[in-house]
Amino acid sequence: MTSHELLAFSGALFLMVIAPGPGVLACVSRALASGFKMAAFVAVGIMIGDMFFLLMAIAGLSVIAEHLGSLFYIIRYCGAAYLIWLGYRTWTSKAELRSSQSRKSASPKSCLLSGLSITLGNPKAIAFYLSFLPAFIDIRRMSGSDVLITAGIIILTLTVVLLSYSYAANRVRDLFSGRNAVRRLNRCAGAVMASVGLAIAVKE
Repeated sequence: MTSHELLAFSGALFLMVIAPGPGVLACVSRALASGFKMAAFVAVGIMIGDMFFLLMAIAGLSVIAEHLGSLFYIIRYCGAAYLIWLGYRTWTSKAELRSSQSRKSASPKSCLLSGLSITLGNPKAIAFYLSFLPAFIDIRRMSGSDVLITAGIIILTLTVVLLSYSYAANRVRDLFSGRNAVRRLNRCAGAVMASVGLAIAVKE
C-alpha cells in the first residue's frame, strides 16, 4: 500500500465519519443520558463492528454476504429493535441527578452492544467496506502490515470523531443539573436513540 493511498483513504474516511450519522447520534445521545464514559463504550462497540466488516471485506465480503443472505437482515432488525428498546428505557428513566443517573441508566455492556448493533445493522457499513474501501485500497494486494495499518487508521479516526462528539455532548449535559433538565435530556437522548433504530430498520 502506498502513502498516497493511505492519505487519500484517511481523508475520505474522516469526511465520512465526521458527518453526523447513526454512530455519532448514538454516542451523543448516550453522552447526554449517561455521560462521557458510557458514550465511550458505545464508540468501542462501533469500532468492533467496523473491524468485523473490515476483516470480512478482506476475506471477500460480497461472497460471504451472498451466502449468508437473510442473516444480515436478521442482524439488522435485531440491532434496530435493541436500539429502540434502549431509547424507550432512556426516555422513561427517572430524572435523577447525574451521580446516580450515570450508574442506573446504562451499563458498559449495554452501551457496547448498542454500538455494535449500530454497525452490524447498518446497511451503509456493508456498502462502505464493499465499495468505498476498494476504491482507495487494492484489498487483494494487502499484506498483514497493510491490514494492521488500515485497521489503525479506522480506529484512530473513529476514536477522534466519536469521542469528540461525546465529549462535547457531555459538556452540554454538565450545564443541566436540575431534575426537569435531566428529564428533558433523557427524553431527547431516548428519542434520538429510538430514531436511529427506526432509521436502520426502514433503510434499504
